[in-house]
Amino acid sequence: NFSFLLHHRNLQKRHLQGERGGPGEQPLKVKKRPFSCATCGKEFKSKDTLRFHQMVHTNAKKYKCTMCEETFKYAHSLTVHKRKHTGVTPFKCTVCNRSYRTGTALKRHSIVHTGEKPFTCHICGARFSLNNNLKRLLIHQRYVTLSWLIE
Repeated sequence: NFSFLLHHRNLQKRHLQGERGGPGEQPLKVKKRPFSCATCGKEFKSKDTLRFHQMVHTNAKKYKCTMCEETFKYAHSLTVHKRKHTGVTPFKCTVCNRSYRTGTALKRHSIVHTGEKPFTCHICGARFSLNNNLKRLLIHQRYVTLSWLIE
């Protein structure tokens, strides 16, 4: 279709001119995430990424562990799960040589060596390296406060 080719050539020209139109024309806007999820509206750069995301909205668990029958939505989740059975821990700490099943677990562990304490209690200002330790403190404080009120 000739009009389509003409339109495409015009868009290409505008793109090569820095995505600016001529006088009185709006700048050409290229959608960076053209694929959107029909369920939640989240946008993605590729069809494959959209398809992977859409698994979030289903209950389908098509990946099954042959060792214990547990099922998973994602192949990667099954791979990580199998490490429980095999004992494989491919993520190794370069400081102390401890190893972990996931990169996330290794990252969480590495805070031990840096001394970083990114989680702060908004009540007393105590700082913690792990969010779980902060949560435990807050639960403990609620218990202490309640037991003090009862006495």
